Amino acid sequence: HTCAVGGNGAITCWGRNDFGQLGDGATANQGAPAPVVLSQSESVNATAIAAGASHTCALTSDGRIYCWGRGDSGQLGGAAVTAATPNLVAGPPAALAVATGAAHTCALTGDGHVWCWGANDVGQLGNGQGSASSAPAEIAGLGGVSAIAAGASHSCALRTDGSVWCWGGNQS
Repeated sequence: HTCAVGGNGAITCWGRNDFGQLGDGATANQGAPAPVVLSQSESVNATAIAAGASHTCALTSDGRIYCWGRGDSGQLGGAAVTAATPNLVAGPPAALAVATGAAHTCALTGDGHVWCWGANDVGQLGNGQGSASSAPAEIAGLGGVSAIAAGASHSCALRTDGSVWCWGGNQS
């Protein structure tokens, strides 16, 4: 699936939707862009979007993160359930970036720290444990980060000193 953020902060998604990863409240595939509503109760503008294998997360202009789609590993940042509509992630303070892997999610906060949640079978959460977590948690000892990225089962951070730190799956 694919998603885009328009100049007005509106999100559209299209493609495969078997877990509700398009955020349109349904599970039917969409061949054309369909609108995603982040919040019914307030004005929310998206500034970035990240599409994982079967889940999607959006970053808003005020640093909040909404996630939807497959959630069986906790990658939506709440109860480990699937959701076809966006849900607000509780946990990380005001975020600057969000990245999604196959079944995990990471956020970069304004203070240069990284928070991750979801699948952790090969250490992609960077917490030294091997179990999934639906609660976002800060990666201890990793500060001074200016950018993040997530692959299928690994995560990386670019630090302000130019060094790159990666953790998780290293099959290749």
